[in-house]
Amino acid sequence: MHTRYQKAQTLLQASMGGTPLVLNPTLSPNWIEGSDCFWYTKDSWRDDKTIGKHYKLVNATEGSESIEAFNHSALADKLSALVDQSISADKLPLTDVSISISPRTVTFNAFAKAWEYNDTTQTCREVADNPNADRNTSPDGRQEAFIREHNIWLRDLASGKERQLTTDGEQFYAYGEAPTVTGKLLFPLVDLLWSPDGKRIITQLLDTRQLRDASPIVQHVPENGDIPQSILYQGRKKALLGDDAIEAWQLLSIDINSGDTLNLDHKPFPMNYPPHMGYFVSGRAWWDKNSQHAYCIYQDTARTNTYVLKWDTQTGQAEVLFKEEPSTKALLADKDKVRMVVTPLTNSDELVWFSERDGWAHLYLYDLKTGDVKNQITSGDWLVREILDVDEERRELWIKTAGRIEGHNPYHTDICRVNIDTGELTPLSSTDHEFSAAGIKNFRPFYGTSSSISPNKEYVVTVQSRIDEVPVTVLLNREGQTLLTLETADTSALPEHWQWPEITQTVAADSGDSIYGMIFKPSFFSPDETYPILDFSCVLMSEPVTPFAGAGLYLEAAAYAELGFIVVKFFNRGLSGYRSKAFYDHKDHSVPLVNLSDNVAAIKQLAQQRPYMDVNRVGVTLHSSYPTALAGLLIHPDFYKVGVAFNSMTNAHLMAPLGYGEEFPQYEKFADQLKGKLLFIAGMLDYTISVSNTFRMVEALQKANKSFDMLVLPNLGHDFTGYAKKRQWDYFVTHLLGETPPEDFKLSLKGE
Repeated sequence: MHTRYQKAQTLLQASMGGTPLVLNPTLSPNWIEGSDCFWYTKDSWRDDKTIGKHYKLVNATEGSESIEAFNHSALADKLSALVDQSISADKLPLTDVSISISPRTVTFNAFAKAWEYNDTTQTCREVADNPNADRNTSPDGRQEAFIREHNIWLRDLASGKERQLTTDGEQFYAYGEAPTVTGKLLFPLVDLLWSPDGKRIITQLLDTRQLRDASPIVQHVPENGDIPQSILYQGRKKALLGDDAIEAWQLLSIDINSGDTLNLDHKPFPMNYPPHMGYFVSGRAWWDKNSQHAYCIYQDTARTNTYVLKWDTQTGQAEVLFKEEPSTKALLADKDKVRMVVTPLTNSDELVWFSERDGWAHLYLYDLKTGDVKNQITSGDWLVREILDVDEERRELWIKTAGRIEGHNPYHTDICRVNIDTGELTPLSSTDHEFSAAGIKNFRPFYGTSSSISPNKEYVVTVQSRIDEVPVTVLLNREGQTLLTLETADTSALPEHWQWPEITQTVAADSGDSIYGMIFKPSFFSPDETYPILDFSCVLMSEPVTPFAGAGLYLEAAAYAELGFIVVKFFNRGLSGYRSKAFYDHKDHSVPLVNLSDNVAAIKQLAQQRPYMDVNRVGVTLHSSYPTALAGLLIHPDFYKVGVAFNSMTNAHLMAPLGYGEEFPQYEKFADQLKGKLLFIAGMLDYTISVSNTFRMVEALQKANKSFDMLVLPNLGHDFTGYAKKRQWDYFVTHLLGETPPEDFKLSLKGE
């Protein structure tokens, strides 16, 4: 068992950002302006078992093999001399990299300075500024906007001179910052948009002064060794479900020259999921080409009232162009997407709108002058998952679709081009794989500036993968022909006897809908043995379906399997944006929001076909705060026998009003149905999911006279620690596997 824990730890560490087990599962092309060339980074194993990085260059027109983008050794030598440090050629400490062709030049940041390296002359020099650095720059590139002490400031990039644009910002009255719906600012963010002429900025103000004071986060055992307890993140504000005052964006425009501020004449825009990335950063607003008007999307918290406004930024007046008023919630992007799928066509005053109004997620073309629908761009019993790029000259969109090809896994996406006016679709991929692409163009805080589509819209770089195969990155032309295989992921570090997950297909509990999922087996698997089953499904939030892109969830599942379980994950009904609207909207309002009925049906069907699955020993858990364990043990008490609830979100009324399922009964009402073994793990410092969630559930179980186990850790926050994860493993090994866990094993999450 100690050996099993060691093998499981290796997988878990890779899922937590430690040393990866697979190199180059995906790559991001960086297209070089004025050419059909792009560069990317490739990781490789060094002799000392660490990872080296290489910059590779590809000429898409020639379709030739990638070459070294520049002389790595020469740059390492020159930079080493300039900073008086030893630098390895395959471990160059470069950030904000930009490469040009003629002459071959590399601009980058390193050691808190900006540099330029000329590969032809093999010279390196310090420069005043790196134009590729991550900043919110004006259209002419002369100024950048930034946040200081809750106000918006401007900096002249040539002189360094700074000017304060707003002056009354303070705590709980902040300009252009990220939301604090969890009661804490998660990361810095500059949330604004420059007008095309650079004379105005549209941004938002978060006025949270009227919100309730958030529950104190008490650190009972200060890490500095002090004896008295202390309160962390003091002075927090946090709205709860049902509060009159909630966190909302007040949109406004600012004249750059005068500093005059003008609010949009509209009530503030409430938060909805996902709220943490800002209003403008997430693509909810955009400028018209005339620099006077902007457009913005209003959506209420319940997402049942959605409309687009045309905003005169010089008067503050706004008119409603059109409304989306579905009978159920309007989805403007998959739940795992940060940015809206909605895409403006600025040059033609049009908007590509994303809607499920006909039962499937499709694209519609709107006239932004009249607010009228010009045509439906895509249609059919399949869905659009993402817009990758826009070709306004050819009137084409590059999109990802799913469920379009009969017999294919409906969660695998393919890449197509579609004519905006006629709807004519040109598929670029046809095999039953996930064809993923690089991040959203010009969305720097989270995706960088890379785009899979070349600037001339002639080529696309895509990763072809599925959960049971090695990912391969290829270069395609606009007709879908494979020009070059760029990289095949390096799986040499995977554990010996690695078991690739198996894709499954079952039938939903009370309908003919297909439920797709996957099975993870231990490396010592034998079909002649029987194994307990562990349900590790995410149940609400969308997940990737590629094996190592976003691999945290899958490698953690594989880690559980290594302990001796058959681990299953299912894409059940209720997952947002992955199938039809009816599939997502299927809800049973007699039970809490998380519904495992499809999972129960799927496990029973799989067990009939696979005798090695012991349907009498089924556990349930998840790495996150979704109450999967409670959904199993309380709603299906005769099926799930063991569960671990980790910082569980048990009562929507303790959450910010973000549509978390407040219309469903809460888990406390089902406390009397507990039969199996249940462990609560709760962190006292979790600012997102208050420990009150766990305590309310505990109180309900006490009143129902039910036995349970609980581990409360004084310095545990929203994330788990090695100790907490080990206790989670131990619980399943003891009560589901029926074996004794190794007492002396100390679980390390990242190999420290």
